[in-house]
Amino acid sequence: ESCIRRGNVEKRIVSSSVSWQNRCLALTKDFIMLSIVGQESVMDCVPVAEIGKVDRKTYDESHDDHSKTRTMHKAKSFKRDLQNSRFMEAPNHHIFEVTTVAAAGTAARTFCFRCQTAEEADSWTEDIKERVRVEAERAERQSRSRFVKLRDELRVVYEATPFQAVMAAVICGNFVVNVISAELLPEVGSEKFNLFETLDLAFTIIFTAELCLNIFVNWYKAFMTGWNLFDTLIVLLSLVSLLRDELSRISVLRLMRVFRIIRLFKRLESLRTIVNSLTTAILPVLNAFMVLSIVTSIYAVMAVILFKEEGEIGAENFGRFSLSLFTMFQVCTGDG
Repeated sequence: ESCIRRGNVEKRIVSSSVSWQNRCLALTKDFIMLSIVGQESVMDCVPVAEIGKVDRKTYDESHDDHSKTRTMHKAKSFKRDLQNSRFMEAPNHHIFEVTTVAAAGTAARTFCFRCQTAEEADSWTEDIKERVRVEAERAERQSRSRFVKLRDELRVVYEATPFQAVMAAVICGNFVVNVISAELLPEVGSEKFNLFETLDLAFTIIFTAELCLNIFVNWYKAFMTGWNLFDTLIVLLSLVSLLRDELSRISVLRLMRVFRIIRLFKRLESLRTIVNSLTTAILPVLNAFMVLSIVTSIYAVMAVILFKEEGEIGAENFGRFSLSLFTMFQVCTGDG
């Protein structure tokens, strides 16, 4: 198996006393393996999937954790040996611990390793944590249901550039068909009319299938956006417009199919940027319009006071505020 990292560390051995022994530590994709330095045989093997915690610790912390597990009848001798080992090795804090999770019939195990430098201990800790994270993600993906896997796979297809390009081409084709139909104006029941009706039905089916796919892969939060809701409205109106003219005045909704071209904005980043910019500019433009309206109204009031009695022209254009405001509007637009 390919080895991600290999190096020599010291492994702590706790029995009646504490000692450190040189070991070769190897990190692979699925295991942490221990062997005697210079030998190929593996002494111990820890699956990455069973690792629950990886910590950087000082020498005192690691010993204190294990001292709690000692039995009472060995407490005094263990404390004496522990104090001796601390006295001799207290300056060295380049230690990290690997703790496995408790499984059915198997207790959790803790492995304590000491490195030559703090950087080396930090590096081992980060590498093992990364492998644990990757393994946890892989196990999560494998445990997901077929439904979720299918939805994820279809989401990749739906969000792919080729699929969005095809849908943009279909939308443009639908608009071209609407333009040609409006130009030719085929008679009801004629061959051309039936052809355009068939094409409209085909486009409606395609757009309905695309909307259902969008709902399936993005439901719920990812779907509830303004563009998706607009798509839903257009498709629903298209489905309703397929009903015949006999059903009250529903056939008027067939005019809404021309708005399908607006769905193109959702798929083209450049068009969407323009639409978003125009939407953002609505409030500032309204503020500017309000200022213009106030200034125009001021001049309209002044014009009524100054020109309402200036003959027939004055009375016609500035006889009252509404006439004066309309005259000022004509002046602003260049129509006056």
